[in-house]
Formats: sequence, C-alpha cells, structure tokens
Amino acid sequence: MQKLQLAIIEDNSNIKSLNGEISVHKVCGENLLYFANLHISEEKMQEIYDFVGSISAENNVEIYLKKMEEKYDTTIARMFLMDLFNNKSYFKKKKNTPVAALICENINGIACMAWMMLKSYINYIQHKSPEDPKHAGAFLSLSIFFDETLLCKLGHQRIFKFIEDSNGIYKLSSLCIFNSALQVFLMELQSLLNNSITIKKCENCKQYFIPMVRSDEIYCDNIFRNNKTCKQLGYEQKINSNLALKEYRRKYKAKNAFKNRNLSNKPQIQQEFDEWHQQAKVKLFEVETGVLSENEFLKWLDMEGICDGKHNKEE
Repeated sequence: MQKLQLAIIEDNSNIKSLNGEISVHKVCGENLLYFANLHISEEKMQEIYDFVGSISAENNVEIYLKKMEEKYDTTIARMFLMDLFNNKSYFKKKKNTPVAALICENINGIACMAWMMLKSYINYIQHKSPEDPKHAGAFLSLSIFFDETLLCKLGHQRIFKFIEDSNGIYKLSSLCIFNSALQVFLMELQSLLNNSITIKKCENCKQYFIPMVRSDEIYCDNIFRNNKTCKQLGYEQKINSNLALKEYRRKYKAKNAFKNRNLSNKPQIQQEFDEWHQQAKVKLFEVETGVLSENEFLKWLDMEGICDGKHNKEE
C-alpha cells in the first residue's frame, strides 16, 4: 500500500498548495494546536466510525484520503491517514480489526498526544524561571518528548524545492517531509520553544490559540457564530456593555459614512475626519482611565465636529 506523506513549508506563508501535497505552515504550531483543540465526543467518534466504515471496502489510501477530505478538514484527514497507513502494525491489526475502528483509535491517539505536548509546553513557559519551584517538573515533562532515541526514529527529512508563490513567482523553499503526525508535532513544538511563542485560551470558545497582534489578546480569530469570529463577538459584547464605547462607534460610523459620500465635493473632509477620530480616541482613553467622565464624553460627542448630516446638510 502506498505511503502517505505530508510536507510543510518552513519559510513561506504565501505558497500555493502543490497538488494537495503541501500543507502551508502559516503559523508555528498551528497543527499542534489544531489537534490539541479537538474534543472528540462519543457521538463524534460514532459518526466518524460509521463514515469510515462505509468506505472501508476501498483498500486504497488515496481513495480514503479523498473521501475523508470531502467529509472533514484536509489537515485532519491527512494527519489521521498518515499515522494509520504508515503504522507498521496496521497490517497485522487489519486482519482482525475493522478499518473504521482502527481509524477511530488513531483519532483519539493523535488528539491526546497533541494535547499532552501543548499542556507540557504551556506549563514550561509559565514556569521557565529556574527560581520557580515548578520549573523542574515542567522541564522534565517537556523533555520526555525530545528523548534522543525517539528523535532518531522519527527524524523528518528536509529538502529544498522551487515552488510557485501566490504571485506566480518561483522561490526556493525549504520543505519538511513527514511520515507521521508525531514528527509534525515535534517539529512544531521545537519551533514554539525556540521562539517562546505565547499560547492563550480563548475566553469565548475556550480553545487554545496563538495571539497574532498582541500578547494580551483574549479572543481568537476562529469563526464561532453567524460567520463572526470570537474576536468580533467579544468586541461587540464589550461595546454593548460600555455606553461610551457604544456611542463612539455609532458616531464614528455616521461620520465615516458622511465623509465617504462627500469626498469628491469636499476635499478637506478626510483631514477633518482624521482629526476628529484622533481626538475621539484620546477622549475615549481618558474615560477608560477615569480622567474624563462618561457624561462629559457623551456631551463632547454631541458637539459638531466635522459635518455628519446632523447639524449641516450635505453639499
């Protein structure tokens, strides 16, 4: 049976997928987080069991991959099948174990392995100071995954290849070729450690994520409800619970809409809007820090800044 390999691009985030063989590695640790966040309920396991059982008559890795990708995420399908079909004991188990049951067994195994790695990393980052009494335990827990014997057996292959980027330009890229999910996780875990990447738990969906803009972010960018991300929903909740912020956003939208309608016949309107916007942000910060009262800020907002249609007619 043909082996299933996975390649991850190390140094480019805008590379096109090459015949489905390359998983673009946009964020250090994204695959590790993806699987660590999997919460596979008994109902979900039964769903996957039933689905894979329906295609298990096809004894071909590519057919499995295609049908799994149609049903599930590309990454999840490749990770599961990669471990399944590259497992030497698979052929021994195959005689006595249904293919669907074996795949479900791997699903739980991969998710648990990723979760243990991520928790060990988070504990290490939180207690990495030698003065912290929990440092030694966190270090030992993490070092288990980098046992020299294990790494010798799981060493991945690195190659260089010219690959077309999103602009149609071919660039020499470094690729890591993996034969198992554990290889992928070890490489990503190493990258997380080398870069001291911060891992947070989203206050909305409770999943782990890597802050991309600020280290104190509390919401992730995953779609949660009504095609909105946790970050968008969190911001909306913050606005609705804060009268000053809510009125600021309402005024901002009105002034911005008026500005856009009048750019052609009132050239100075962009500068007027920008000046008002900067003043508004300063005053909003003063409200948040207690320098300015909420009522004073609301009165200021009602004053005429640039023309917004409330006090003047559009030109």
